[in-house]
Amino acid sequence: MPCSADQSLVECDSQLPGLATLLDDAAMLKLLQTHGWDVQQLTSAYVRYKPYTNCLVAYEVKMDRRTTWLYGKVYPLAQLDKLAKYQRLGRRTLTSGGQPLIVEALGLAILPFPLDRALPTVVHLLDPTTQKKLSQKLLPLGTPTAAISLKTLTYKPERRYVAQACLSQGEEQSWVVKAYTQENFTTARRNSRDVQGREVLQIAPLAGRSRHYQMLAFPWIDGQPLPERMQQTTPTALRRMLEPVGIALAELHQQRLKRLQRVSCAAEALDLMELVSDLCYLNPRLSPTIKTLSRRMANALLYLPQQWQSTHGDFKPDQVLVHPPRVTLIDLDRAAQGHPARDLGSFIAQLEYQNLRGELPDSDRQAAVVGLLKGYDAAQGAILSADSIRLYTALHLFKLLPEPFRYREPNWPTRMEQLLARIQTHLQPSCSDLDWSA
Repeated sequence: MPCSADQSLVECDSQLPGLATLLDDAAMLKLLQTHGWDVQQLTSAYVRYKPYTNCLVAYEVKMDRRTTWLYGKVYPLAQLDKLAKYQRLGRRTLTSGGQPLIVEALGLAILPFPLDRALPTVVHLLDPTTQKKLSQKLLPLGTPTAAISLKTLTYKPERRYVAQACLSQGEEQSWVVKAYTQENFTTARRNSRDVQGREVLQIAPLAGRSRHYQMLAFPWIDGQPLPERMQQTTPTALRRMLEPVGIALAELHQQRLKRLQRVSCAAEALDLMELVSDLCYLNPRLSPTIKTLSRRMANALLYLPQQWQSTHGDFKPDQVLVHPPRVTLIDLDRAAQGHPARDLGSFIAQLEYQNLRGELPDSDRQAAVVGLLKGYDAAQGAILSADSIRLYTALHLFKLLPEPFRYREPNWPTRMEQLLARIQTHLQPSCSDLDWSA
């Protein structure tokens, strides 16, 4: 059964008749089994929802004695022509794979992995009959007989697919392969070529690319993900661990990369306000607070003196690999020229979110922030104002408001309320909870 908050969304959105099925794992499982799909277990893992327009839900499923993925997308009944585009994807299916399921009465299309409307080439990467040709084009395999094995790392339907590709025999060598939508491929390719490593900062160089398949490949970097290391240490050690991360970020910010797209403070204010209506729809009870805080942050961004530096654009702990004395920053797809506080605020907001979820104690959160800023300030040579960092931390906490619903937390309305309380704390003129001094 869907939670009461999910049920409220279903009752309010009469334009999407399939929404009730998408948000109810038991109902989706029954629907698939009724249509002959051999699915033993199904768990929703990811949601993208635009009220009255469409909703996409990704599921992890046990199917044919293996764990895989599928996703469903629902449209209004007035837009049934869009379902035909999903039906045609069946022509690209693997010989051992499934076909799309179209349920017109619900305005619903269901696609088994690796079929994907916006990532049509992923199927070629996984199909044994086409994989060899694609991998020879994309990867520096050395010999025409080389074969690869794949391990899926991240999959967001109609957004991005990431896998580890390893040589099946002989020399131990592996790469990260990313498949993009058409609109995101060009930006990701440019960013991957422009950003360079420095004394502490390490960047995985581009190892291969295919415009036709909209894929990029990078060498696999042997390093421990920062979130794992953060769970295995003390606050004092954590503070020291984060200092080189701050240095690496400063070395990125110092690079003059004129080809990066520009994201001004004013543009970020506009992006912020575009989130408001959907957030208010998700949780109407919080609408007054959402509107008040969004206006306050937008006004502050408009008056913030603009600085232009090369920023990561999506900087958070899981984008960092640690291998002392160097630090690798990964996933530069959103790198842009912008205010440097946007990266620091993004990282700190993620620490706050981990703290809210009970994954990071207060003492560790504080130590990580102090270490990050100490390393950054020492390498950058110019200290950013605490107010600008707090503003961008609040901004990125605001951007996290859809996450509890998106990743199917059962108490997502409460988590949204907790995030809003953190935002209010960061917007206070004097924030005693945040002692960032070294």
